[in-house]
Amino acid sequence: MGVISTTDAWFYDDGPANVFSGIGAQLEVGREHIAGYGAYHYEWHLTGSSDFSVRGWDIGLKAGPDIAKLGLHPFVLAGYYNFTFEVPGQLLPYSGLQYGAGLIWNHPSSAMELKLVYRDPADVEANWQLLGYSGVTATLNAQVGYHFRF
Repeated sequence: MGVISTTDAWFYDDGPANVFSGIGAQLEVGREHIAGYGAYHYEWHLTGSSDFSVRGWDIGLKAGPDIAKLGLHPFVLAGYYNFTFEVPGQLLPYSGLQYGAGLIWNHPSSAMELKLVYRDPADVEANWQLLGYSGVTATLNAQVGYHFRF
């Protein structure tokens, strides 16, 4: 169980990125070489309207050599995300598959984690076009977390 600092970036073929950053809570259960996790996020828009925000959850599986044991370990992950893009007067849902990699540094009673995640941009692109803007070419997420181990 822990807290995360999370940042999402939506990249476009013809303009600057939209960047959201915020906080979240994550629960993870692991054994040996595999771990399952779930997290809830809330992020504020940093590169545009302060009226925009993103909130939602993601779940997934992480796999790597001895990721549940003490020490520094690399891992890969795959999962699913379900978020809502909040703009004035509208809640625009988006979801999809996500893939990534990271490092976890496990101590006896805590752990620190860094994750880089690629998220399927199809729903984000459809929502952005609904608002009258150009399409999204990629959505990336970075997270730094601090977790308590039991």
